Amino acid sequence: MRDQFHRIMRFPRQTIFAQIGGKRFFAPTNLTQLAELLEQYPDATLLAGATDVGLWITKQHRDLPVMISLGTVAGLNSI
Repeated sequence: MRDQFHRIMRFPRQTIFAQIGGKRFFAPTNLTQLAELLEQYPDATLLAGATDVGLWITKQHRDLPVMISLGTVAGLNSI
């Protein structure tokens, strides 16, 4: 657990992290942070808009232990 905490704390303050009841949410701010999170959590659910994810949780009662939002990642806001 301590090692996980130190890995999470290496991200700059701009990255949002929340943990509630064993579920984790990350909102990285750049591609490097995103790549590191994906390496650490390869099965994470990626959020972009998330309307469908909201339905998975409320209607299908899916368990999503790790979610990573793409909405704050610089470089992904344009084609």
